[in-house]
Amino acid sequence: MARELTSEKLKLTFYDRLSDSDLELFYRLPTTEEQIKYDNSLMTRNRNKVSTAIGEARMKFGAKILTGIGDNSFVHEKEGKVVPLHSREDSDHYEADWKEIVVRLAPDVVSKLGFVVFEGSLERADDAEDPT
Repeated sequence: MARELTSEKLKLTFYDRLSDSDLELFYRLPTTEEQIKYDNSLMTRNRNKVSTAIGEARMKFGAKILTGIGDNSFVHEKEGKVVPLHSREDSDHYEADWKEIVVRLAPDVVSKLGFVVFEGSLERADDAEDPT
């Protein structure tokens, strides 16, 4: 299957060990500028001191490309009741601040999205020839 080059919404499904369920995340591909900013934000140098900001970069850019969540992927407490959290505006359980809720209460999920899309999308194919 070929990689789809699109500006449309894409979907990743992660298995969540905490809830023993699959979580669907919708995202968009990063722009070239965002990819460069992400790569440049991983490490900073101030004179002779090198600092890493990997966690911050994964969160910031993961949140930036997150465009939606799957139905029944998340629940949250609202007015004393546990209810589904939806990002689709046509849902009865839509919350306008769904993204802020996910970023605040499921940072591991947002960080993993950032990692997979910005860092972990490629690996060497098993049948690739060794160039050496």
